[in-house]
Amino acid sequence: MPFGAETCKYFGMFLLSGEVFPSLAKYVPELLSTPSSMIKTYSKIIPRVSSLITALVNRQITSKPKLLSIWKDDPQYLLPEYQNWLPGKFSMEVSNKWPPEETTKEIVL
Repeated sequence: MPFGAETCKYFGMFLLSGEVFPSLAKYVPELLSTPSSMIKTYSKIIPRVSSLITALVNRQITSKPKLLSIWKDDPQYLLPEYQNWLPGKFSMEVSNKWPPEETTKEIVL
């Protein structure tokens, strides 16, 4: 998939909705904004949306394999940005399970 900010926004939406990593789906009802806010025109004025978009664009994350490859070297990547989407009571739980468990599988690129 070609790189572009719009592609990153859609990937972020699918990440938040639990479609990229099903283990994150349990947090969807707790999110402080809907995953679809990632692709709304007003998204840049919401700090949690803007920070996730910026993090994805800076590393050109547009796919699960690309994200998994980043997590091999930087397992804390996206943790603060993801935690910003959740109430504080989930911070420790998410931190203890980050990156999502699916990353332990062998990646074939």
